[in-house]
Amino acid sequence: MNLADLRDGACVLVDANLLLYGLRRSSQQSLALLQRCASGAIEGVITTIILAEFNHRRMIQEAQAQGLVSANPARALGERRNILSRLSAYAEEVRNLISGGLSVEPVLPGDFRLALEFQKNFLLLTNDSLNLAVARRLGVTDIATADKAFESVQGFTVYHPTDIP
Repeated sequence: MNLADLRDGACVLVDANLLLYGLRRSSQQSLALLQRCASGAIEGVITTIILAEFNHRRMIQEAQAQGLVSANPARALGERRNILSRLSAYAEEVRNLISGGLSVEPVLPGDFRLALEFQKNFLLLTNDSLNLAVARRLGVTDIATADKAFESVQGFTVYHPTDIP
């Protein structure tokens, strides 16, 4: 289903890729979803894993945009940690995300049991299965993502942006 199909009043798990598309304005549908979350029309939920993924990817993107790293940026940042002191935009974006219109939910130890079932049944990677386990625990059945891996998941309704390359 399309992101625009999400009804007002829905509670939706928002994947990290949509946060990035919305922030960069490379998907107007993702941006509109985030605006609907900020206005309270939709209740947006992210997990601490989604927040960490957003943080990591924005840090790397900022370092690349400044020309501080090129090939294998995560490794370069790990080996040349002094570069981190020159980055700040990503941190402000994370702070804004935390204080914005999205609820940040933790991963609990019990979520791992269900995540293991999701991994086996739906062939998901660890972080995707943990995010779904948190959603299930919270009673959230709507998922907003650009990740095609979620298409095989049963028991959830998956919403995708249609305006990304």
